[in-house]
Amino acid sequence: MSLASVALWVALCSCKEWIPFADEAPAPWQGVFGAPSNDVLFYLKPCQMPVCGSLDWKADPINEKDLACLKKDAQHEVRVNKQLSTLWNARELLSFAEGKAAKFDVANVITNLHRVAKATDRWQVKRDPRLQDLFRRGAEAVTHERASVRDIAKIQWAIGRLHFRDDVVEERMTDAILSHKGQFEPQGLSNIIWSFGFAQPSQPPLLEALLEAFSKKTFESDPQALSNVVWSLAKLLCCRTPFLQLVSLAALKKCQAFDPQGLANIAWSFATLQHSDIPLFSKICDTFMSGSAGWEPQNVVNMLWSCAKVQVSSESFLDAVAAEAMSTMEGWSCQGVANLLWGFAKLASVKAELFDKGEKAVRQKLRRFSPQNSVSVVWAFAKASLLTWDLLDLVASDVVLKAELSPQHFSSLMWACGASSLYHARLLTELSSKATASDPALDFNCQDLSNLAWSCAKLLWTDSPLLGVLAAGVEQQAHVFPSQNLAITVWSFGCLTYLHAPMMAVIMGQVPSAVAHLGPQGLANLAQGCAKQVFKHDALEMLAAEAAACLSSFSNQEFSMFLWSMGKLALGIDLIERAAMETKARCQLLNPQDISVLAWAFAHFTGGRDVLDLLSWEIMKNIADFSPQDLSNISWAFAAASLENAVMMSAVSKQALQKMDKFHAQDLSNMSWAFAKLGLTDETLFDAVAKAVHERVSTLLPQHLSLVSWSFAKLGLLNEAMMEAITREALVKVEDLDGQSVANLLWSCGVLCFNVSWLWRPLVHRALALGRLSGLEISNIAWGLHVLQQMDLLRPFLHRTAEWFLQTDAPGSSWADFANICKDANKAGMEESGLEAVHRGFCESFVGPLLGSLQRLRASGSSGSESWEALDSLEVSQHRLNLRSLGPQYTQEALKALGLSDENGDSSGSERSGFSGLSFLREARRQCRDALLEWQIPSVHSILAYAKWKVVHPSGAECVLAGRVFASQLPQAEEELVALLRPFATCERFAERVALLTLLQAMSESIGQRLEQLADFEGHVKLYLTHVPSLCTLGMLCQLLSTSPKISIHFAFDDAWRSFCGNPRVAAT
Repeated sequence: MSLASVALWVALCSCKEWIPFADEAPAPWQGVFGAPSNDVLFYLKPCQMPVCGSLDWKADPINEKDLACLKKDAQHEVRVNKQLSTLWNARELLSFAEGKAAKFDVANVITNLHRVAKATDRWQVKRDPRLQDLFRRGAEAVTHERASVRDIAKIQWAIGRLHFRDDVVEERMTDAILSHKGQFEPQGLSNIIWSFGFAQPSQPPLLEALLEAFSKKTFESDPQALSNVVWSLAKLLCCRTPFLQLVSLAALKKCQAFDPQGLANIAWSFATLQHSDIPLFSKICDTFMSGSAGWEPQNVVNMLWSCAKVQVSSESFLDAVAAEAMSTMEGWSCQGVANLLWGFAKLASVKAELFDKGEKAVRQKLRRFSPQNSVSVVWAFAKASLLTWDLLDLVASDVVLKAELSPQHFSSLMWACGASSLYHARLLTELSSKATASDPALDFNCQDLSNLAWSCAKLLWTDSPLLGVLAAGVEQQAHVFPSQNLAITVWSFGCLTYLHAPMMAVIMGQVPSAVAHLGPQGLANLAQGCAKQVFKHDALEMLAAEAAACLSSFSNQEFSMFLWSMGKLALGIDLIERAAMETKARCQLLNPQDISVLAWAFAHFTGGRDVLDLLSWEIMKNIADFSPQDLSNISWAFAAASLENAVMMSAVSKQALQKMDKFHAQDLSNMSWAFAKLGLTDETLFDAVAKAVHERVSTLLPQHLSLVSWSFAKLGLLNEAMMEAITREALVKVEDLDGQSVANLLWSCGVLCFNVSWLWRPLVHRALALGRLSGLEISNIAWGLHVLQQMDLLRPFLHRTAEWFLQTDAPGSSWADFANICKDANKAGMEESGLEAVHRGFCESFVGPLLGSLQRLRASGSSGSESWEALDSLEVSQHRLNLRSLGPQYTQEALKALGLSDENGDSSGSERSGFSGLSFLREARRQCRDALLEWQIPSVHSILAYAKWKVVHPSGAECVLAGRVFASQLPQAEEELVALLRPFATCERFAERVALLTLLQAMSESIGQRLEQLADFEGHVKLYLTHVPSLCTLGMLCQLLSTSPKISIHFAFDDAWRSFCGNPRVAAT
């Protein structure tokens, strides 16, 4: 069109005012610029032009004519873009745009935005209002229905590149993209989707629409478009499995066309989305191996990281990566080195040469490492079991100087220390300090919390403030914990024996919904954690039921530990039969540790003796393979079950002697306790234990000291060198002793009469300082002081503890010991209301009911049914009250009440008769001392009886025994006579029963075995016992009197704990 024509046309539009392009900038109310597709030459100044007119400018409503119908000179656009191409600085570009606003059309705006987005200083202008203005101008232009889809994609790309957010721009761009979504080429779609990786769309349907559009053009897309799209999805953590499968198929067909970065990006994206596509990864790995030299270090590391993330790799691929890294690692970035080592460790590929070179690189670059890099390196070396103290110390020193660590960094460092069993006090203290600081930014997630708890458990790091923080975090987040995290957290707190009841209650509240997902390992870990914390909860029964249904799928270790836990918690009664069957099925496949743990478990289960018998054969078969801990655990288990397998225990003893140098403190104490509990006096073994304890006494904890001394005392074995070492160590550790340890030490020294006066006062002071003691502890402490004749310490102890004792739930045996000691102190002149209260309590609850049963038995006469009923009542009362005897003081009173006491001498008063009380007692004691030779622990085999009698029948038949010592043995009398002296279950071999049966046998034989005439015998029977008689003995005496009521029985005894057949063991003080 000629200039004359233009002039003519303008003249025809007399109502309009035209301005030649670039003569002057239009005012805001006059309109805006043209679009590059229109090549507008003139701006129109219509009177009624709206502000910010659109691309289809129209005249005023009256004329409705196109306003921009003339083409401008195309050289103008080229000239402006050429000027833009000379500018590289973002600020200069924005200044240029601001100064040339009147000359800018859409093409210029897009060019300017692109160059700003690529500028190295782009982040400095991110908040510049001129950038916002430029984006808004571009966004307004592309809203037109004739807008170019290329322009839309370019502007959106710039938005992503600059991480630009503006609600107005975003709304206009969303409208423009959605209105043209079917017109975009694959590259345009990929650019738009790529931008969302930096600037997430506020409207999810937008992304879904674009993915749907791209799906239709996936196989038309070039490699860059494919990698850009999946990269954006990975950044958005938006996993669309069908879409990823489609991209995978397209990528497999075009794999050779990808550049290394594209392949690495696809692999990284799939790995980030946890989408494991083995064919695709294998193809990418093959491509890498065929041309690894062309790959940049960043791409190599990304590829390795991706394979590690989805656990897909091959040895040949790892060799190729290692070779490439070995030759170029010096030039790698800090992150590259860290991720390289992390990837190999994650894939469990421990290439020593690579890690050696990696360590050198770490040492050279460490100061430039970010906290993430440092943590990754430590984690990698720990995972590969290559973390050394030197490397940890080096990294720890650097990490401590770094800025704040993230929760993930914190947990990874702790995990590395735990996995490597490296206790770095400075690092742990620093990490603990950071964790317990009141920093709201340090917000641990469930994985962090469980990892930290596990690390503390592995390191035995019992930092209470840190554990408190972890417990509080778990309590708050338990509802979102995965099942396995719940289990490992409980296990960890169990290993530390740190009970945080609120946390445990919340965790166990999650069990109903989590139990089906725990699996064998989770079930075992959760049960074990509860057992070690001694935390019972109703949900544990659900655990047992779930385990019972799948016991066969448990590994041997999981199986044994689960049963151990149920035994510890006294749960799983319904599980026992199924567990026993499973144990028998896998018995020959169990290793020594599994066997020892199972033995411990079945020792706690009712009905577990059959399984223990079965295990004993496996134990003896493979005894040489058992460790000291296994041997001690097995011994403990059989002792706890009161199962005396002499052959097996002998084998255990021989093996223990060979490995005694490897026994730890707990092994020594458990082994000695087990043999003592079973009454197995293996002097060779105990000599070896005594020697080991003497040599390693400083390693024994207070409870170990007390258990070892208790064990030796239980068997009456005195090793003075060991006891001297134990008592001196106890004095050093006296402030760490608990009530049971104090009681065991005093009881042991009392039994052995090992009198070290310098220890008793500190022990008593410690016991009183502890405050409330159990009834058993109070009783044993008082008993030890009484036997050792420490009256100056016993009196104040009784004064303080008598009232305490009454408030405890003490067993009957403790009641008997303590009440007798209080009564003896009262006789010695100590008058205390507490002592009197103990006396009343013992008489009301114990002496009165038992004495009533004895008196009924004595008066039952020859009536068989009445006698048996009275005896049954006595036996039931004894078991219910858990009482063996009434003790020395109250037994004397019982004998008086039953008419069996010889306190005032023989009723005849005849010294010549040989039945004088004092002369008989002297003779009896002498004879028993000669028979015993030395003091022994009171037991069935060491308690002797001495008897003499003279009884006469009206027919003239006479039975006389001048005096004889009786020892324990099975009864030899006839069955009818044996039935006349019915014992309790464990008393049939008692020496006094042997003596009384001998009397009945002689009486029966003298009258021709006419048992009905036994009631006619008259005379005297004197009986002495080297120890306090049991309730069973008193019952047999009453039975004899009910059979032969005319016979006079005078009974005397000594207390074997305090004397050796009348000779005091400790001199009174």
